[in-house]
Amino acid sequence: MEVEEAADLFREAGRVRSDLFGPDHLLVGSALTALAAAEIDGERLDSAMVHAQEGLRITLTAVGESHSATASAYTTR
Repeated sequence: MEVEEAADLFREAGRVRSDLFGPDHLLVGSALTALAAAEIDGERLDSAMVHAQEGLRITLTAVGESHSATASAYTTR
């Protein structure tokens, strides 16, 4: 799978999850974190930073500092 195709799928997953669960749900944060990782692979660093920061913010809001998902979100930044 190509990087841009993966990024498109993560974007769509984020939209669907936001519609289903609300914009601050952990699954939305996870989709944004995955999108950021794909964008890093595709050398789209400005966009990756925006999505990584938003994914981290949502993850922190959803589950707090001590959750494993938060650790994962921190490593994407």
